[in-house]
Amino acid sequence: MHAILDRIMDEALMDIPRFGGLLSSTVPVDVYQTVDDVVVKATMPGLKPEDINISITGESLTIEGEIEEELEISDERNVRFYVRERRYGSFYRLLTLLTFVER
Repeated sequence: MHAILDRIMDEALMDIPRFGGLLSSTVPVDVYQTVDDVVVKATMPGLKPEDINISITGESLTIEGEIEEELEISDERNVRFYVRERRYGSFYRLLTLLTFVER
């Protein structure tokens, strides 16, 4: 049930414009459990580990951070994008791991 609610919330919030046009973005993950560990693999291209905040509380894992826009143009008003698919702004993902996790 928690996983279903997480997915519904992520999908509902995925494309809401925030902070002057920056888009909120979810983090794609794979989560699996081995005999000894719970493994979470997340895709966050272009980010350094120090740009990502990860916290664990009981059965909840939170991944959050911000992707800065790297527009190298002195006067942004004179820019006309033909394709703009990369997302910028804050991202937040809350996962329920279905088991208690020790740090």
